Amino acid sequence: MSKTKTVTEAERAQIAALGLNPDAPAFGEVAKPEAKKRKVVLAPEGVDPRTMPVTDIVFDPALLDDFPSLEGQGLRAASTYVFEQYKSLGRNKDRHSLLHSEIGLFIQRVRRTRKSGTPHVKEQVRKGKKQADLLALLAEHGIASVDDLTAALGGGQ
Repeated sequence: MSKTKTVTEAERAQIAALGLNPDAPAFGEVAKPEAKKRKVVLAPEGVDPRTMPVTDIVFDPALLDDFPSLEGQGLRAASTYVFEQYKSLGRNKDRHSLLHSEIGLFIQRVRRTRKSGTPHVKEQVRKGKKQADLLALLAEHGIASVDDLTAALGGGQ
């Protein structure tokens, strides 16, 4: 049985009256735009991400590009995916525990970045006080470069 439908002369005339080409393909192949995926860097060149110290890992936000939602099941899937990229080949309870903790903090930072549109940096505790998220603070004031910062501080006059 043929999957193509024949068009009668009356139908062709009706299609032509609408200003359409009756000989044009009805359903052509639609070209899908190719998403440009940025290459994810797991570790510096020559370093195995599965053996490097967890404290030296700098997570690339591109790791989470395939996860539009970082809530609920999306959070769990993202966490599992990132963990699989860095977990040791053998059982290493201490490293895996610390890795899970760091991945959770990384995902929270990316989630905040997606909500606010400004990148966040890791909060650090110094002398009992949390440092402010300087990058977000600068972005709120429209400071995007060293020149902007110099001008905002009154330098470079």
